[in-house]
Amino acid sequence: AITFTRPFSLIIYLIGLIYVSFYIGSVDRPVLSIICILGYIFIIVGAVYWRSKKHYQTNKGIQEEVTYIFDEQEIKVKAPNGEAVHGWKNIHKIKELFGFVLIYHNNLVAYFIKKSSFNSPEDLAKFYEY
Repeated sequence: AITFTRPFSLIIYLIGLIYVSFYIGSVDRPVLSIICILGYIFIIVGAVYWRSKKHYQTNKGIQEEVTYIFDEQEIKVKAPNGEAVHGWKNIHKIKELFGFVLIYHNNLVAYFIKKSSFNSPEDLAKFYEY
């Protein structure tokens, strides 16, 4: 499967896609060019989806229940296979996306917490006060 772990490989792949598309399109076959572009996009999206699905299915650690405890000083994350503590000053950013609160502890890795797992809207509001 094609996966892109580095932006450079994705850029090289897209440059090749554009080159092939213009070459095919320059031979008076614009429909074939569009089909190639859509095919490449499908391959990229499909590869990322299937790779992520396989990773989730084979990694039992990310399927376990995780408990988050928030206080004024830190975030405690407890799971059956271990626990972690993050101070608020070390949190990179917090975002809301599709019914989740994302807590980034660096620019790439985030904890996903369902908004519905907060006991009440007041608890969610209190979370943002930290």
